[in-house]
Amino acid sequence: MKGKSVIAGVVVVVIALVLLLPALPISWFGETRGSLFAKPTPADTVIHNGSILTSNDRRPYARALAIRDGKIVYIGSDNGKALSFVGTGTRVIDAKKSLVTPGFVDAHTHALWLGILSPVMTFIYDAGSLEDVARLVRSYGEQNPDLPFIFAIGWKYDYIPNGIPTLRMADDILRDRPLILWSHDGHTGWVNSLALQQMQERNPKAFEYLTPDFDKDHKPTGIFRHFYTINPMDFYTVEEMGGEAIVRKMAQGVAAKLEEGLRVGVTCHHDVMIHRSTFDLLLKLKKRGVFRDARVRASHFVNHHLYEDDPATLFLNLASWKRLAGSSTDHFVIGESIKLGIDGVSPNHTALLYKPYKDDKTTKGVASYTAEGFNRLVTLIDSMRLQICTHGVGDAGITRIIDGYEFARKVNGAWDSRHTIEHNSMIVDKDVPRLARLGIHASMQPTHYFGDRATVKALGKRRFLHAHRFGTLQRAKVRLAFGTDYSIVPMNPIYGTIVAVTRLSCLGPPRTMDEFKEMLSFEDVIRHYTLGSAAALHMDRLIGSLEVGKRADLVIFSIDRNEFSRMCNLGIMPPSDILDQLVSMTFVDGRVVYQRP
Repeated sequence: MKGKSVIAGVVVVVIALVLLLPALPISWFGETRGSLFAKPTPADTVIHNGSILTSNDRRPYARALAIRDGKIVYIGSDNGKALSFVGTGTRVIDAKKSLVTPGFVDAHTHALWLGILSPVMTFIYDAGSLEDVARLVRSYGEQNPDLPFIFAIGWKYDYIPNGIPTLRMADDILRDRPLILWSHDGHTGWVNSLALQQMQERNPKAFEYLTPDFDKDHKPTGIFRHFYTINPMDFYTVEEMGGEAIVRKMAQGVAAKLEEGLRVGVTCHHDVMIHRSTFDLLLKLKKRGVFRDARVRASHFVNHHLYEDDPATLFLNLASWKRLAGSSTDHFVIGESIKLGIDGVSPNHTALLYKPYKDDKTTKGVASYTAEGFNRLVTLIDSMRLQICTHGVGDAGITRIIDGYEFARKVNGAWDSRHTIEHNSMIVDKDVPRLARLGIHASMQPTHYFGDRATVKALGKRRFLHAHRFGTLQRAKVRLAFGTDYSIVPMNPIYGTIVAVTRLSCLGPPRTMDEFKEMLSFEDVIRHYTLGSAAALHMDRLIGSLEVGKRADLVIFSIDRNEFSRMCNLGIMPPSDILDQLVSMTFVDGRVVYQRP
């Protein structure tokens, strides 16, 4: 009798499992529910025979995946199981052992803002001399006779006598039209006499906020030290620029930047430079469907001068921005985060340092806020439950940011803020564990470590090579998010990937043990560019890793993991015509949004 009872009990359990199995959560099985008993519902797309880096620690590698309704429904090592999702309408892709990764999430970019500016601005990054700057600017002016000003970005300190240009140099380039020139790092402005006059007359406050240099007679020199805040709409109206026609071109410019990203595997952009004057324009772009094929998250930039001069207007701007969060979608996120800046950059001596600059012992840089002022501002913003993303390059500036975040946390209490330090270039040892303890995300751009002669000159070789401490931060379990800072560097994240893996700089490959210790593995770099960045953007439940249930944003490359390794071992940065052709296909929401011809 006892044996029969046991058998009967087993039968009941088996029947119960068969009946309950379809209702059990898909996560219990990790791949697909019910596949033991029936062929799964056909997928829209199946990718098999790939070398997949998932950015998911629970399953870091896979060979195949299936996509249905924009989400991943299977990922694993069994090609056959993935192919069981093939139906009559399924697109089947043999990856042929090529690398497959999540879509890259650029945690710090200006692609949206530069797309908006593209109808009224030209790039002169290719200039290698002052003569090249003049030629490119004049050519652009001749091709655009109707623009009320000539605006160009990309001049470099390296080929300017004494590193900083003069008003006379700008007048020699162009005298009869306002000329506004933006340095390649986005922090130094240079204008001619006509632009200088118009900017002062049209908007004295905005002119002052750009931090102009003055000579001994207190006349402006045409140089600005905090030009990253430049907004042509502070000085010229949209109607002057072309009215509704220019708005259409702005939409086209943003779409073109997002398409450029898709060609190199970037499926999500975090633009950290959104001005108050563009709030309504962003909503117009959304209505035009500009963000259909890529994701954009925007942070509103707060100028430190506004906090000092007009705190009431600042608070109204913050409240207006927060209300816009109701207009957010999975592809267009606004109203959640604020961008601040504690200092500038090293080449123009505005990064805030503990010790004087190598090439100018009289200065340690410039702070945008006093410690008390910064504490008060971040406490206000934090109390509104807005994420804070603060530019910090110099070591002393970074300490001030961490102090401010910690102060706000003590006043307002802890919450899932995920405040960031943007760049985090020169962090000192004592501050590293504080980042980890406070949950601050280090939003960094590996390509910046490559550097240039102007940065080496300003900091000295030793400090230059000690910056951007990716390995140290990772070992301390600091949350890392990677980006590009486009257009200062190319939009393609593979440039930064090579720098982070090899520790290659403008001084050549690494030579000391300290340099080698800051290298990261290829897998770690990909994870920081995908899941790490998504986490910093509060989007990691949606994207950032290839897991069942997440959106199918992913990239198929034309080369495999071993070929990437060989590329990294070259000891030089491969040419752009190779690096910009590595992506075969890019998917967003399971749709092919780019396919290389």
